[in-house]
Amino acid sequence: MIRNGRMHETINETINRTDRVLSVIRENNRLTREQLAKQVGISKGTLARELASLKKQNKIRRVGSNKSGHWEMVKDIKKRPNVEGPP
Repeated sequence: MIRNGRMHETINETINRTDRVLSVIRENNRLTREQLAKQVGISKGTLARELASLKKQNKIRRVGSNKSGHWEMVKDIKKRPNVEGPP
């Protein structure tokens, strides 16, 4: 058990960082990983861990190539209407 509050600070920092990553993706879903890391203010390694965690939680996915693709929020994908209509 950590009594000095450092554990809570670390958890809050992680939550805030995750929220910043998601917010930046919502603003511009065509950013590369390098651009995204720069916008959020974290290293590429930290961003890689954040993205892996968000993908594992099924919150985001990358569509297309690393160069010309884009990020999608999974909950936004689920809200899209069925364009093709019923089978």
